[in-house]
Amino acid sequence: MTSTTEFQNTTLPQERYWSKLGQFKFDLMLYSYHFSACVAFLRWSRIITVVLTAAATGAWMGWNDTSWVNTISPIIIFVLQALNAGVGLLPYDNRKQELREFIDQLEPLYNKMERDWESIVLGELTVEQIEEKTFDYQNNRTEIAKSFLKNDAIPDRKRLVKKAKKEADIYLSSLG
Repeated sequence: MTSTTEFQNTTLPQERYWSKLGQFKFDLMLYSYHFSACVAFLRWSRIITVVLTAAATGAWMGWNDTSWVNTISPIIIFVLQALNAGVGLLPYDNRKQELREFIDQLEPLYNKMERDWESIVLGELTVEQIEEKTFDYQNNRTEIAKSFLKNDAIPDRKRLVKKAKKEADIYLSSLG
């Protein structure tokens, strides 16, 4: 008969590995959603600036005989161009680039971790091997993370966190 201590010692490393796998998938999903948010912000800011600049220029050209249009249109164009330049000072572009590289380096590591989960489920790995793999993956992830977002922080957007958690849970439920 297996003692409860023996049972706990064999399931605890599996549960810890599963927990790390789940956290890793959640992190990847969250980084991906933040990347998408950065891309969307940058695109929309450029689109809005172009459309409003074109509208102000068109109004200025069409109604150049109206004094208030001749006064306001250049001001609007100047402000829009200043805002367009100011967007470059915001962290979105750098964050977008760093997140893309970060995700690209983390995904292969996650894929290996997921592949090893199959071996764990099939009972092909010993407790020591599971613990070693858990440590190695966490250590590798930490080493990769050191190179990214040194001068930036991912904002805590509850909507993105909730969405990433939901997607990660759905995905991980398929791994069972």
